[in-house]
Amino acid sequence: MQEAFRPVHSIVLSRVYRGSVFLMKLSGRAREQSGADRVTALMATARNKDLLAQTGLMTPAIEAAGSDDLVVAIDADPALSGVAEKTVLDLLEKPARALRSPLERLAPKSLPMACERLEGANLAMISVAGEYAKYEAAQALSAGLDVFLYSDSISLEEELALKRLATSKGLLLMGPDCGAAVVRQTPLGFANRMRQGTVGIVSTTATGLQEVGCLLDRCGLGISAAYGVGGRDLLDDIGGISTITALDRLAADPMTRFIIVIGTRPGRATRHMLADSYARLGKPVLVRYIGVGDYDIEDAAGIPHAATLRDVVVTTAGRIASVLDMSDVDLPSPASPAACVSTRPGSIRGIFSGGALCCEAAEVCRALLPGPIHANVPASGVDAITGCEPVDGHVFIDLGVDRITMGGPHPLLYPERKLEWIVRELCAPEVAVILTDVILGCAVAPDFAAHLVQAIDRAAALTRGGSRDKHVVVSVCGTEADTPSRSSQIDILRRSGVTVLGNNAEAARHAAVLARGGPI
Repeated sequence: MQEAFRPVHSIVLSRVYRGSVFLMKLSGRAREQSGADRVTALMATARNKDLLAQTGLMTPAIEAAGSDDLVVAIDADPALSGVAEKTVLDLLEKPARALRSPLERLAPKSLPMACERLEGANLAMISVAGEYAKYEAAQALSAGLDVFLYSDSISLEEELALKRLATSKGLLLMGPDCGAAVVRQTPLGFANRMRQGTVGIVSTTATGLQEVGCLLDRCGLGISAAYGVGGRDLLDDIGGISTITALDRLAADPMTRFIIVIGTRPGRATRHMLADSYARLGKPVLVRYIGVGDYDIEDAAGIPHAATLRDVVVTTAGRIASVLDMSDVDLPSPASPAACVSTRPGSIRGIFSGGALCCEAAEVCRALLPGPIHANVPASGVDAITGCEPVDGHVFIDLGVDRITMGGPHPLLYPERKLEWIVRELCAPEVAVILTDVILGCAVAPDFAAHLVQAIDRAAALTRGGSRDKHVVVSVCGTEADTPSRSSQIDILRRSGVTVLGNNAEAARHAAVLARGGPI
């Protein structure tokens, strides 16, 4: 947290452009080399200025900058501000290729060049600044390509226009802000390596897709396809356009026998529309709407639903075992924690890389704990916070939201900020339980478990062992085919005294019981 008396130092470079990935790497490199608390480099678009203001990094110079200007905000002790500025300028003077891997240097420089190199391509993955992402996505759709759009910073109006363009061409736009998908057994974004099977997934949330897909994998089941559609697709402003396209593809796919839909706070009009659509698919559908207080619309339409992501898998696996006579399906059972006593009741700090997991954990704990629950995700019945202000009580933070990651890397790519957050909360006297996720995947930073153990040890050193009586509860989202494997990460954590539960919902329940105090 930035101290009130410490001014933010800023740099404005007029009419200088760098891409979002470059600026993300530059921000992280400058922060590491200078010792500054925060270094945020980005283009001075209106949306980026709003994010800077929300996180206390706005200055008059940045406010006056134009959208074609590159700005840098530095939050550091005065003695380090000059060091951070010199580090940033030195990095900017280097050729852009200096921050790129050898593979990135060989990458094509435009979409037409990529299509020319790879004849017969049918999907484009796009990760560029939001101001340019809409153009690249439109260009890819016009070329007849499905689009996996990792970029965000695209307005609702622009998203709607892009998705209408995709529909008009019979194409699928996954995104914007799409973190994971599996198409033709190829993981995209942060997706895990999951076995092939008969379950199709459509999800507005990457970690919801990953949690369900990985739990299915552990049951010995698999997926036919998993389509991410972007976090806003089920808002009434968009109306589930990409969801409908993905459902139609799964309905037409002979490999798909069962369909799961995971959504975050869908609009009521969209829910009505989807309920009608599910009935016409001709395949069993199960839904899990995160942040929804009741399922009155789905109940009226006879659409099955589940209370947690784990329950989604249990119900689906049970259906598969019944329909396909698979008596050896290994259904995930509720956790059986070791018998122990929580001698130190207190507050929970949920520190997550995934919004769906954070939201679900907050909702699970809300049902089990007295007093208010705070979260920076839209959980049902939970007090909303930004995540940047101090709050007492049980607090759940998704570190992947824009106002926290802005100008820096996502915690799945670079987990340093998440680890720092965990150390800080372990040192806080009122905190009794740290609840967190370990998410594996193809593009995820490796060996987070080892780094988490180091963070726990660092907190113990800072508190002279005082943090050792606090509980760290974790769920690991991943498969044995991931690198590193799920079991190897669990081994590292358990050897260090971390409590590992089989899924996110059970980890949240266990954390809630610990926070209350008493026998487990």
